Amino acid sequence: MTKEVAPRLARIAAHLANFRRVALLSPSDEERATFPKATVIRRRDWNLDTPRPDLRFDMIIAGQARHEAPDPVRRMSNALGSCRVLLLADGISRHSDESEVALIRGALTHPLIRIDDYPSGVRPILPDMAPLDEILQQFEERGIPYHLGIVPAILNDDMIRTLQNLHWMIPAQHGVDHCYPRYSALLIRVRDPYNERGTIGGFNEFSWQRVETIERKLEQGKTLLEAKLGRSVEEYIPPCNRCNRATARALRALGFRLCLSEKRVPGGFLPGLRSDFYGRSAELENRPIPEVIGLHLTWEWDLRRNGNTLALPKLLDRIVAETKAKEAAIDALARECAID
Repeated sequence: MTKEVAPRLARIAAHLANFRRVALLSPSDEERATFPKATVIRRRDWNLDTPRPDLRFDMIIAGQARHEAPDPVRRMSNALGSCRVLLLADGISRHSDESEVALIRGALTHPLIRIDDYPSGVRPILPDMAPLDEILQQFEERGIPYHLGIVPAILNDDMIRTLQNLHWMIPAQHGVDHCYPRYSALLIRVRDPYNERGTIGGFNEFSWQRVETIERKLEQGKTLLEAKLGRSVEEYIPPCNRCNRATARALRALGFRLCLSEKRVPGGFLPGLRSDFYGRSAELENRPIPEVIGLHLTWEWDLRRNGNTLALPKLLDRIVAETKAKEAAIDALARECAID
């Protein structure tokens, strides 16, 4: 860190109260001392040559993001994909003797919200999907992006039309059929349609199946979703959060880039991202907004059908307010620290 940059970074450090998640990429000792609460990411953990969708920060400070790399544009893009704002410091240009500091908006804005089970998981599909569609409209009306876990094999034409009209939805494949034909019939037979008695527990949709079989099934589901929605599908949500090694291998072969799961994704075949909160929106009342939120469409319907229609709107309104506050904090930081 040069003597010109050091005081500017010190000024920035004094204004980071609204930035809870700050990361330092391959920092010097001086940078560690300036930002003592930041998470340190070493070069061997992430050299910026590959995207890391499993990493999410309010701010990434890259003190040594110089352009010695063979592809600096890719490295910059990868860094911006994991933060709300990127702070470049100590040498923007390798051909300049001047040290500079730059604040650049990142790709992240809102928390990552994952919603499982569209149109259902194991429960019998509702004869009228309007209540579930209304839940998704809560996100649409507020312009909040959400990653929707879609079960491709149990969609019908009406459901596909609904999905095609969701502008803030990011499609994620949620298994292939989620074992729906078998388990929904069982729930009907034992008269437990909402699985309230725990008739169906956790399971792995692809237990004991060969990699080739899993890959073929997943590819059929992925192809269907991409053809019907006209969007790429690069994220996977394993039913019941259970993804074995064979499934992870198949996912990588098919080009998936991220697995949203509460359990570890084995084998290192693709990054896994665990939720900071996993449950029902009502459980987040009076708690800080997590960065990664795991919800279920069916669980949110449980709240509504039991009379709690306010929990989700309140949560989403808080997310909107916090997002605006963080955007304002970034603007204020740029002004106060005189960063162009």
